[in-house]
Amino acid sequence: MEKFYEENCLYEQHFIKDESVTIGEMVNNAIAKLGENITIRRFSRFKVGEVAAGAAGAAGAAEAAPAA
Repeated sequence: MEKFYEENCLYEQHFIKDESVTIGEMVNNAIAKLGENITIRRFSRFKVGEVAAGAAGAAGAAEAAPAA
């Protein structure tokens, strides 16, 4: 069950630039350093080789638009 949370919960995932720190630990360190309440309101998750839907849609719209 612990492995499931590490893979699927943002706060339990390891920070990509420093695998020894989790996102939750980074947020807590920032709270301690800044003295402000910090929350994560929104995030996007990507997999390697996956294209963002917004970027793909924008590229497709640019190709479909006639040149002036």
